[in-house]
Amino acid sequence: MPDLKNDTLTWSEVANGAGWESEWDNRATVQTSTRMETMGVLRAADWATVKWNGPTKLRLDNKATITRFDKRYERVKEQDWKRPDNDLWRQMRKHGLNNWKLEWVKGHADKEKGHVLTKHETKNIVADKLADAIYENEEARETESSTVGPPTVGQIRIGGHVLTGNITKTLARMAKERRALKWMEKELQNHKAEHAENEAEQIASNIDMQLLREHATKLATHGKFTKYIKIVHSAVATNNVMVRRDRKESGLCPCCGEKPETLHHLMTECRELNETRNEMAKNIRDVITRNLGESEMDKTLIRAITKIWSKETMRHAAGRDESKAHRPKTSNMERVWEEIAAPEQIAWLKNITEGGARMLWDGRIHREFISGMRRFGATNGRAKKTAKELLEKITEHKIKLVDERHKIKHKETEKPRMAMEIIKLWKEADEANGKGVNSATGGAKQRMSLEELTKHLRDKSIKSIQEWIERLRLQETAARDKRKRRERSEKTKTNLGRVEEERAKQAAETKQKRTKRTQAITKWLKSQEEDEEQENDKADKQGGGGKRRRTSGKGEKGKETQTTQPTKTATPKRGPPTPPPPGGGRPAAKRGGGKRPRKTAARAVAGRRRAGGQKETEGRGRKRGGEKTGGEEERRTRRKSGEGGEKGGKRKGEEEGEEESMGEGGGEEVDEEEREAEEKGD
Repeated sequence: MPDLKNDTLTWSEVANGAGWESEWDNRATVQTSTRMETMGVLRAADWATVKWNGPTKLRLDNKATITRFDKRYERVKEQDWKRPDNDLWRQMRKHGLNNWKLEWVKGHADKEKGHVLTKHETKNIVADKLADAIYENEEARETESSTVGPPTVGQIRIGGHVLTGNITKTLARMAKERRALKWMEKELQNHKAEHAENEAEQIASNIDMQLLREHATKLATHGKFTKYIKIVHSAVATNNVMVRRDRKESGLCPCCGEKPETLHHLMTECRELNETRNEMAKNIRDVITRNLGESEMDKTLIRAITKIWSKETMRHAAGRDESKAHRPKTSNMERVWEEIAAPEQIAWLKNITEGGARMLWDGRIHREFISGMRRFGATNGRAKKTAKELLEKITEHKIKLVDERHKIKHKETEKPRMAMEIIKLWKEADEANGKGVNSATGGAKQRMSLEELTKHLRDKSIKSIQEWIERLRLQETAARDKRKRRERSEKTKTNLGRVEEERAKQAAETKQKRTKRTQAITKWLKSQEEDEEQENDKADKQGGGGKRRRTSGKGEKGKETQTTQPTKTATPKRGPPTPPPPGGGRPAAKRGGGKRPRKTAARAVAGRRRAGGQKETEGRGRKRGGEKTGGEEERRTRRKSGEGGEKGGKRKGEEEGEEESMGEGGGEEVDEEEREAEEKGD
């Protein structure tokens, strides 16, 4: 209660109480969270009305209870007999509670991420934790007499229990449960555990029907309820059932093809479904160890619980067989508690397993399964969560087993499809290896045809065929990789050949260009030589007549000297010729001019006169010898000037330019002067 002293809000506990109810105390009631909240309000009113008559605020997290509290006086005579939990509201109206007000508080607010808790939400979380712990208190358990009260006129009873509301739904539910219990009694007569001491009727009545109802509702929400009912009632259309209707059926299992297909064979024996069964046993074990491992329960007891749903007990979770003689009846569950030492735990394990492995694998759990886990250290929430997840895993994997079977059975193209895949892999591998392809088989000639392969696979299991296909895929992949490497190698060789051809072509073109260039240079040199010869001939014709007259009648030696002398003086020494450019055309001109200039006429005449004056007194033979000696000196001078390099070449070019600039007229004047000098000398 709040304390407003010094304007501070504090809380203090003035009283506490507890209570909980089980469906087994009144099978006609429906246990819901609204009924539990209503019972909490009723018990608070039972205590508070004795101590306090003033205004009271009660805060809770159930809106349905608040709505029913506000309408508790409406149409009582007409509607009360069929309202939900009318036994509790009838007692509530006796207290009056006119100055009471119920307010809603957000429940489980601590699970909302980022939400800031208010003071009332914090107290509600504490109250929920206290209520969860109350289930372990057997003294706080409500009974039918404490809730319904003494018998009154107008009460409706079924099986000795008073209906407390929702008459139509409750009657329908009770009728379904009675029918299910009768079927369970019949099954238990042949499948209960060897250690069971109770009769089949008593064992069936101890099954937790509330847990089973919640599980069935969840299955119906997800569209799996029909499949679950077929498995539980052995109504799956196995080949053993179909052979009775159609004699064409072989009755063998479509998965393994070894034994007649019964539900027992499908759930426990077929080796093609071993992987799914192992997965189911593992997931069930994980659910139990994960939920109970964090509690205070003994680890040995947890291992004992996992043995209830193990691969050893699975062989008893069978269905209908062709011959009832081969049908496993009672199941031995002693292996479950062989490691347990506490007598109380052994008694509990024997009690919850007396229905046998068939009932437990069908999801029919004893009603003391949850209460026993609470008693041995688990919280109520973890105990319920373990039971619910356990049923989910059992149902999920049993449906998966049947689905796997249907996937093989009803898909008639399963093995033919595998055969076609094998043919395709053969073809691809043979093409990759470069082998010949047969039109009938699609692969090499030694391969089987599709009809032969389908017949060959008929006796093979699906697992072995899948392994064969995997091997063929590996072979086909290896062959394809090998082919790619071969093509890459061939492509590399082709590229190398093309490169070699390009290089040879380039070499031939280069050689051809060089040949053309050499021919052009040779042609040009030849033309230059011809031009020089023409110039020499022209010079001989123009300047060699007088000399021939002066040297007439002399020896052959004098003729050679006189005929070659004008050529050497008239033809300059040019050096190596300039080759033409690679692209053709005429060669580029040398720097400084192409032709060497000759001496001017005036300079040549003056030089001749000086030489003639000095030798005037000498004789005629002496004069001719001097001319010969001068020619030799001139040739030596020209040779030295040609070897003198760039300095001498420049001066020589100027002198030759002067000589060439004289032209034909200058040459005639020189000849006239020479003749006059010769006459004077004579």
